[in-house]
Amino acid sequence: MLDFHPMTPADLPRIRPLLDGMQDLSCEYSPACLLMWGHAQLAEYEGCLLPMVNYGDGPRYLRPLGGDLLALLPVLEQDSRERGIPFRLSGLTPSVRAVLEETGRYTFSANRDYFDYIYAIESLTTLSGKKLQAKRNHINRFCENHPDWTSEPITPAVLPEIEAMTDRWYREHYDHGFQPSFYAGEQAALRMAFDHYEEIGFDGLLLRVDGEVAAWSMGVRLSADTFDVCFEKAFASMQGSYPLINREFSRMIAEKYPSIRWMNREDDMGEEGLRQAKLSYQPAFILEKSVAMRKEEAR
Repeated sequence: MLDFHPMTPADLPRIRPLLDGMQDLSCEYSPACLLMWGHAQLAEYEGCLLPMVNYGDGPRYLRPLGGDLLALLPVLEQDSRERGIPFRLSGLTPSVRAVLEETGRYTFSANRDYFDYIYAIESLTTLSGKKLQAKRNHINRFCENHPDWTSEPITPAVLPEIEAMTDRWYREHYDHGFQPSFYAGEQAALRMAFDHYEEIGFDGLLLRVDGEVAAWSMGVRLSADTFDVCFEKAFASMQGSYPLINREFSRMIAEKYPSIRWMNREDDMGEEGLRQAKLSYQPAFILEKSVAMRKEEAR
Protein backbone atom coordinates (compact mmCIF):
# COMPACT_ATOMS: atom_id res chain seq x y z
CA MET A 1 0.00 0.00 0.00
CA LEU A 2 1.29 3.45 -0.90
CA ASP A 3 2.17 5.77 1.96
CA PHE A 4 -0.12 8.79 1.49
CA HIS A 5 0.07 11.91 3.65
CA PRO A 6 -2.27 14.92 3.71
CA MET A 7 -1.01 17.58 1.34
CA THR A 8 -0.05 20.94 2.87
CA PRO A 9 1.37 24.15 1.40
CA ALA A 10 4.79 22.83 2.43
CA ASP A 11 4.51 20.27 -0.41
CA LEU A 12 4.16 22.93 -3.11
CA PRO A 13 7.89 23.53 -3.76
CA ARG A 14 8.15 19.89 -4.86
CA ILE A 15 4.97 20.00 -6.93
CA ARG A 16 5.71 23.21 -8.82
CA PRO A 17 8.54 21.95 -11.09
CA LEU A 18 6.58 18.77 -11.86
CA LEU A 19 3.52 20.75 -12.96
CA ASP A 20 5.66 23.08 -15.07
CA GLY A 21 7.04 20.05 -16.90
CA MET A 22 3.59 18.68 -17.80
CA GLN A 23 1.17 19.52 -20.58
CA ASP A 24 -2.60 19.33 -20.94
CA LEU A 25 -3.56 19.74 -17.28
CA SER A 26 -7.08 20.41 -16.00
CA CYS A 27 -7.83 22.61 -13.02
CA GLU A 28 -7.84 19.61 -10.66
CA TYR A 29 -4.03 19.76 -10.73
CA SER A 30 -3.83 23.41 -9.71
CA PRO A 31 -1.99 23.68 -6.38
CA ALA A 32 -4.90 25.71 -5.05
CA CYS A 33 -7.55 23.21 -6.17
CA LEU A 34 -5.58 20.28 -4.79
CA LEU A 35 -5.54 21.91 -1.38
CA MET A 36 -8.87 23.71 -1.26
CA TRP A 37 -11.27 21.42 -3.10
CA GLY A 38 -9.60 18.03 -3.39
CA HIS A 39 -8.36 17.71 0.19
CA ALA A 40 -5.41 16.06 -1.54
CA GLN A 41 -3.10 13.42 -0.20
CA LEU A 42 0.28 12.65 -1.75
CA ALA A 43 2.43 9.55 -2.01
CA GLU A 44 5.93 9.37 -3.44
CA TYR A 45 6.95 6.51 -5.70
CA GLU A 46 10.25 6.28 -7.57
CA GLY A 47 10.63 10.04 -7.75
CA CYS A 48 7.02 10.70 -8.79
CA LEU A 49 4.24 12.26 -6.73
CA LEU A 50 0.92 10.45 -6.79
CA PRO A 51 -2.10 12.58 -5.79
CA MET A 52 -5.27 11.19 -4.29
CA VAL A 53 -8.27 13.52 -3.88
CA ASN A 54 -11.73 13.39 -2.36
CA TYR A 55 -14.55 15.69 -3.47
CA GLY A 56 -16.99 14.20 -1.00
CA ASP A 57 -17.84 11.03 -2.92
CA GLY A 58 -14.90 8.88 -1.92
CA PRO A 59 -11.22 8.84 -2.85
CA ARG A 60 -9.98 8.92 -6.40
CA TYR A 61 -6.55 9.14 -7.99
CA LEU A 62 -5.23 11.85 -10.27
CA ARG A 63 -2.71 11.47 -13.06
CA PRO A 64 0.74 11.01 -11.50
CA LEU A 65 3.00 14.04 -11.40
CA GLY A 66 6.09 12.86 -13.24
CA GLY A 67 6.94 9.43 -14.57
CA ASP A 68 5.25 7.26 -17.18
CA LEU A 69 1.48 7.00 -16.75
CA LEU A 70 1.13 3.50 -18.19
CA ALA A 71 3.95 2.20 -16.02
CA LEU A 72 2.37 3.71 -12.90
CA LEU A 73 -1.18 2.49 -13.51
CA PRO A 74 -0.52 -0.97 -12.00
CA VAL A 75 0.89 0.73 -8.90
CA LEU A 76 -2.28 2.77 -8.44
CA GLU A 77 -4.55 -0.18 -9.18
CA GLN A 78 -2.72 -2.33 -6.63
CA ASP A 79 -3.07 0.44 -4.05
CA SER A 80 -6.82 0.62 -4.68
CA ARG A 81 -7.16 -3.15 -4.21
CA GLU A 82 -5.21 -3.06 -0.96
CA ARG A 83 -7.40 -0.22 0.30
CA GLY A 84 -10.59 -1.93 -0.79
CA ILE A 85 -11.75 1.06 -2.85
CA PRO A 86 -12.85 1.27 -6.50
CA PHE A 87 -10.11 2.38 -8.86
CA ARG A 88 -11.02 5.79 -10.25
CA LEU A 89 -8.59 8.01 -12.15
CA SER A 90 -9.98 11.55 -12.54
CA GLY A 91 -9.23 14.72 -14.46
CA LEU A 92 -8.39 12.92 -17.70
CA THR A 93 -8.17 15.27 -20.66
CA PRO A 94 -8.88 13.86 -24.14
CA SER A 95 -5.23 13.20 -24.97
CA VAL A 96 -4.67 11.30 -21.71
CA ARG A 97 -7.93 9.41 -22.09
CA ALA A 98 -6.82 8.31 -25.56
CA VAL A 99 -3.71 6.71 -24.06
CA LEU A 100 -5.81 4.75 -21.58
CA GLU A 101 -8.37 3.76 -24.22
CA GLU A 102 -5.64 1.97 -26.16
CA THR A 103 -5.17 -0.46 -23.26
CA GLY A 104 -8.78 -1.66 -23.53
CA ARG A 105 -8.91 -2.06 -19.75
CA TYR A 106 -11.03 0.91 -18.72
CA THR A 107 -14.46 2.44 -19.11
CA PHE A 108 -14.96 6.20 -18.98
CA SER A 109 -17.54 8.71 -17.81
CA ALA A 110 -17.72 12.47 -18.24
CA ASN A 111 -19.91 15.22 -16.78
CA ARG A 112 -20.34 18.46 -18.79
CA ASP A 113 -20.93 20.40 -15.56
CA TYR A 114 -17.26 19.97 -14.66
CA PHE A 115 -15.55 20.72 -17.97
CA ASP A 116 -13.00 23.57 -17.83
CA TYR A 117 -13.40 26.83 -19.77
CA ILE A 118 -10.09 27.74 -21.45
CA TYR A 119 -9.43 31.20 -22.88
CA ALA A 120 -6.54 32.61 -24.85
CA ILE A 121 -5.02 35.18 -22.51
CA GLU A 122 -4.68 37.65 -25.39
CA SER A 123 -8.44 37.49 -25.92
CA LEU A 124 -9.13 38.39 -22.29
CA THR A 125 -6.55 41.18 -22.17
CA THR A 126 -7.91 42.91 -25.30
CA LEU A 127 -11.57 41.79 -25.49
CA SER A 128 -11.25 42.51 -29.20
CA GLY A 129 -13.69 41.45 -31.87
CA LYS A 130 -17.39 41.81 -32.51
CA LYS A 131 -18.42 38.98 -30.18
CA LEU A 132 -16.85 40.75 -27.19
CA GLN A 133 -18.15 44.22 -28.05
CA ALA A 134 -20.71 44.03 -25.24
CA LYS A 135 -17.91 43.43 -22.71
CA ARG A 136 -16.08 46.52 -23.92
CA ASN A 137 -19.30 48.53 -23.71
CA HIS A 138 -19.86 47.44 -20.10
CA ILE A 139 -16.28 48.42 -19.20
CA ASN A 140 -16.75 51.82 -20.83
CA ARG A 141 -19.89 52.34 -18.77
CA PHE A 142 -18.04 51.44 -15.58
CA CYS A 143 -15.26 53.91 -16.42
CA GLU A 144 -17.80 56.64 -17.17
CA ASN A 145 -19.61 56.07 -13.89
CA HIS A 146 -16.44 55.64 -11.82
CA PRO A 147 -13.69 57.64 -13.55
CA ASP A 148 -11.44 57.55 -10.49
CA TRP A 149 -11.33 53.75 -10.17
CA THR A 150 -7.96 52.24 -9.35
CA SER A 151 -6.44 48.78 -9.22
CA GLU A 152 -3.72 47.20 -7.11
CA PRO A 153 -2.26 43.73 -6.50
CA ILE A 154 -3.68 41.80 -3.59
CA THR A 155 -1.19 41.46 -0.75
CA PRO A 156 -1.63 39.99 2.73
CA ALA A 157 -2.02 43.55 4.03
CA VAL A 158 -5.27 44.08 2.09
CA LEU A 159 -6.79 40.63 2.66
CA PRO A 160 -8.98 41.91 5.54
CA GLU A 161 -10.56 44.34 3.08
CA ILE A 162 -11.09 41.54 0.57
CA GLU A 163 -12.75 39.44 3.26
CA ALA A 164 -15.03 42.29 4.29
CA MET A 165 -16.09 42.92 0.69
CA THR A 166 -16.70 39.20 0.17
CA ASP A 167 -18.86 38.96 3.29
CA ARG A 168 -20.98 41.80 1.93
CA TRP A 169 -21.15 40.03 -1.47
CA TYR A 170 -22.46 36.87 0.18
CA ARG A 171 -25.04 38.78 2.21
CA GLU A 172 -26.36 40.44 -0.95
CA HIS A 173 -26.72 37.06 -2.65
CA TYR A 174 -28.52 35.59 0.35
CA ASP A 175 -30.95 38.51 0.12
CA HIS A 176 -31.62 37.49 -3.49
CA GLY A 177 -32.64 33.96 -2.52
CA PHE A 178 -29.36 32.01 -2.50
CA GLN A 179 -29.11 29.71 0.50
CA PRO A 180 -25.98 29.86 2.68
CA SER A 181 -25.40 26.14 2.06
CA PHE A 182 -24.98 26.88 -1.66
CA TYR A 183 -21.74 28.73 -0.92
CA ALA A 184 -20.55 26.65 2.04
CA GLY A 185 -17.86 24.82 0.08
CA GLU A 186 -16.62 27.98 -1.55
CA GLN A 187 -16.42 29.81 1.75
CA ALA A 188 -14.36 26.99 3.26
CA ALA A 189 -12.04 27.13 0.25
CA LEU A 190 -11.72 30.89 0.57
CA ARG A 191 -10.84 30.56 4.23
CA MET A 192 -7.89 28.37 3.31
CA ALA A 193 -6.93 30.72 0.46
CA PHE A 194 -6.89 33.75 2.73
CA ASP A 195 -5.03 31.94 5.50
CA HIS A 196 -2.34 30.62 3.15
CA TYR A 197 -2.33 33.25 0.40
CA GLU A 198 1.43 33.51 -0.04
CA GLU A 199 2.21 29.86 0.76
CA ILE A 200 -0.13 28.62 -1.96
CA GLY A 201 1.35 31.11 -4.40
CA PHE A 202 -1.73 33.14 -5.23
CA ASP A 203 -1.70 36.19 -7.46
CA GLY A 204 -4.57 38.61 -7.07
CA LEU A 205 -5.87 42.00 -8.15
CA LEU A 206 -8.51 44.30 -6.68
CA LEU A 207 -10.43 47.28 -8.01
CA ARG A 208 -11.26 50.26 -5.82
CA VAL A 209 -14.02 52.81 -6.23
CA ASP A 210 -14.00 55.74 -3.80
CA GLY A 211 -11.33 53.90 -1.84
CA GLU A 212 -13.48 50.80 -1.28
CA VAL A 213 -12.95 47.35 -2.79
CA ALA A 214 -15.45 46.92 -5.60
CA ALA A 215 -14.11 43.77 -7.26
CA TRP A 216 -11.28 41.29 -6.97
CA SER A 217 -9.87 38.18 -8.60
CA MET A 218 -7.20 35.68 -7.62
CA GLY A 219 -5.64 32.47 -8.89
CA VAL A 220 -2.47 30.46 -9.19
CA ARG A 221 -0.20 29.30 -11.98
CA LEU A 222 -1.26 25.83 -13.11
CA SER A 223 1.59 25.00 -15.48
CA ALA A 224 4.23 26.74 -17.57
CA ASP A 225 1.64 28.06 -20.06
CA THR A 226 -1.66 28.03 -18.14
CA PHE A 227 -3.01 30.10 -15.24
CA ASP A 228 -5.90 28.91 -13.07
CA VAL A 229 -8.42 31.59 -12.06
CA CYS A 230 -9.83 30.36 -8.75
CA PHE A 231 -12.06 33.17 -7.46
CA GLU A 232 -13.66 36.33 -8.78
CA LYS A 233 -16.08 38.62 -6.95
CA ALA A 234 -17.62 41.92 -7.98
CA PHE A 235 -20.76 43.90 -7.21
CA ALA A 236 -23.03 43.28 -10.18
CA SER A 237 -24.91 46.47 -9.37
CA MET A 238 -21.85 48.33 -10.62
CA GLN A 239 -22.23 47.81 -14.36
CA GLY A 240 -19.04 46.55 -15.94
CA SER A 241 -17.34 45.51 -12.71
CA TYR A 242 -17.00 41.87 -13.74
CA PRO A 243 -15.64 42.47 -17.26
CA LEU A 244 -13.21 45.05 -15.91
CA ILE A 245 -11.72 42.90 -13.14
CA ASN A 246 -11.50 40.01 -15.62
CA ARG A 247 -9.60 42.15 -18.14
CA GLU A 248 -7.33 43.88 -15.64
CA PHE A 249 -6.43 40.64 -13.86
CA SER A 250 -5.64 38.97 -17.19
CA ARG A 251 -3.40 41.89 -18.10
CA MET A 252 -1.56 41.64 -14.80
CA ILE A 253 -0.97 37.92 -15.28
CA ALA A 254 0.18 38.40 -18.88
CA GLU A 255 2.72 40.99 -17.75
CA LYS A 256 3.99 38.99 -14.78
CA TYR A 257 4.14 35.61 -16.57
CA PRO A 258 5.04 36.11 -20.25
CA SER A 259 4.93 32.34 -20.88
CA ILE A 260 1.21 32.11 -19.99
CA ARG A 261 -0.93 31.49 -23.08
CA TRP A 262 -4.14 30.22 -21.51
CA MET A 263 -6.45 31.23 -18.70
CA ASN A 264 -8.35 28.32 -17.16
CA ARG A 265 -11.50 29.72 -15.56
CA GLU A 266 -12.54 26.29 -14.27
CA ASP A 267 -16.03 24.78 -14.56
CA ASP A 268 -19.58 26.05 -14.14
CA MET A 269 -20.84 23.28 -11.77
CA GLY A 270 -24.01 23.06 -13.86
CA GLU A 271 -25.15 26.51 -12.69
CA GLU A 272 -26.94 27.96 -15.73
CA GLY A 273 -26.16 31.61 -14.97
CA LEU A 274 -22.49 30.85 -14.50
CA ARG A 275 -22.44 28.77 -17.69
CA GLN A 276 -23.86 31.59 -19.76
CA ALA A 277 -21.42 34.07 -18.20
CA LYS A 278 -18.43 31.88 -19.05
CA LEU A 279 -19.65 31.20 -22.56
CA SER A 280 -20.13 34.92 -23.13
CA TYR A 281 -16.36 35.45 -22.95
CA GLN A 282 -15.92 33.17 -25.98
CA PRO A 283 -13.65 30.41 -24.68
CA ALA A 284 -10.98 29.13 -27.04
CA PHE A 285 -12.20 25.65 -26.13
CA ILE A 286 -14.02 23.78 -23.38
CA LEU A 287 -11.78 21.12 -21.90
CA GLU A 288 -13.53 17.79 -21.53
CA LYS A 289 -12.52 15.72 -18.51
CA SER A 290 -13.19 12.07 -17.88
CA VAL A 291 -13.00 9.54 -15.07
CA ALA A 292 -11.57 6.09 -15.80
CA MET A 293 -12.63 2.91 -14.00
CA ARG A 294 -11.58 -0.70 -14.49
CA LYS A 295 -14.12 -2.43 -16.68
CA GLU A 296 -14.71 -5.18 -14.16
CA GLU A 297 -15.59 -2.59 -11.47
CA ALA A 298 -17.88 -0.56 -13.72
CA ARG A 299 -20.26 -3.44 -14.38
